[in-house]
Amino acid sequence: MASKLYTWLDSRLKLKSVERTLLDEPIPGGASWIYVFGSATLFLFLLQAVTGMFLAIYYAPTPDHAYDSIQFIETQIMFGAFVRGLHHWGASGMVVVIGLHMLQVFLYGAYKSPRELMWMVGVVLFLIVLSFAFTGYLLPWDQNAYWATQVGINMVGTVPVVGDLLAPVLRGGEMLGALTLSRFFAVHVLFLPALLATLVMIHLFILRRVGPAGPWRGGYERRKSGETASQGREPGSPGFVERRVRRSETFYPRQVFMDAVVMLGIFAVVAVLALTVHFPLADKANPSDAVLAVAGPEPGAPSVRTPGCVGHRRSISSGRVRAAGDFAPGSLCRASRGPGRGEGSGGVCAVRLHRLSSHSCRRRRCGA
Repeated sequence: MASKLYTWLDSRLKLKSVERTLLDEPIPGGASWIYVFGSATLFLFLLQAVTGMFLAIYYAPTPDHAYDSIQFIETQIMFGAFVRGLHHWGASGMVVVIGLHMLQVFLYGAYKSPRELMWMVGVVLFLIVLSFAFTGYLLPWDQNAYWATQVGINMVGTVPVVGDLLAPVLRGGEMLGALTLSRFFAVHVLFLPALLATLVMIHLFILRRVGPAGPWRGGYERRKSGETASQGREPGSPGFVERRVRRSETFYPRQVFMDAVVMLGIFAVVAVLALTVHFPLADKANPSDAVLAVAGPEPGAPSVRTPGCVGHRRSISSGRVRAAGDFAPGSLCRASRGPGRGEGSGGVCAVRLHRLSSHSCRRRRCGA
């Protein structure tokens, strides 16, 4: 049945030529597990796109509903927590795999002529993936996401010349709020996917035009093209690696099999992480909460001296943090002593941030 359908489509769409172009491409040096990272990156992008579509059905990009919509997805939607886990761990995996892909390209010298343009497009794709991570981190709208994005935008504001222009554009105004969230959501689900998909097609088009680079040349190949060849002497017989460099193999079937195995393995790892390692939300984002409050120790919990807070202690076992400090320009930070801050009292050491400059703060001694 499938063969008849393929024959019917081929008679109308001429699929044989497309099949030869995609599957019969020669691979210098033959199929290898080192070539799987490009296909693995593309697979993770497709996984992110599919899971992101399902998450977008229930997500509401407003400060009043974003946090609640994430909780609704995790607690009320069937497989909602699993899909969010796939999206979360798939994003981390994509950054790792694309880094390995670029490392392999660099080590094999595949960025050299005539593949410079393909390397430059790949670098832009890597920056787009990092932009995905930055814009997506704010969307849950919890304390961790809010204050991490605040710090990130302020770091952008320190870029010479263009920083003062870029920070308000990212923030959507003077404060991080509703406009920031809607802007990050639109960039994350509309602009970046369209840009990445376009550049991926350009990347693959260049790859088909110039062909894969293959492994680095062995000593025999270098000697053959060097002084020994110019003097008319035989550079010796090639070794095992050098013979492998000189042979070729088509993309199908061995390389297709290797790519499929790695994709399946990556999906299995991401799925196991999504099922076993929960990624909980922090408290809902509260822009007015600029205090880093660490809960006091539970009875019998070990305690250590808190750096910058002489004479006071905090628990190292409870690990409860309510909010990060406000690093926004112009924020007033100071150390404050509250009730029950005596030596060994186990009270909360509330540390406000003291402004040193428009973008940096430090902790002062409690009571100073």
